[in-house]
Amino acid sequence: MVAVTYPGVYVQEVSSGVRPLEAASTSTAAFVGLAEMGPDTGAPRIFNWTEFQRLFGGFMDDGYLAHSVFQFFNNGGRQCYVLRVTRSELAVAAAE
Repeated sequence: MVAVTYPGVYVQEVSSGVRPLEAASTSTAAFVGLAEMGPDTGAPRIFNWTEFQRLFGGFMDDGYLAHSVFQFFNNGGRQCYVLRVTRSELAVAAAE
């Protein structure tokens, strides 16, 4: 059905048949950062702050991963994925 909104403007909505993805909830977050310990090859799913501490350690002076995850759960977050990155003394700077 065509809706007339203003003179000369006609709006017709057509169903595209596209359905939204239902694979993951929009309340699931992912965090990437430096951590004291833990796996650095995958991103395990974490359900609470205690589990994060057990796997990745606590707060660090030079990283904000733990701070971010702590606030996520403090503000009602239920699950997240955490990817730990490590410092490498062998890392090469990008070429200009």
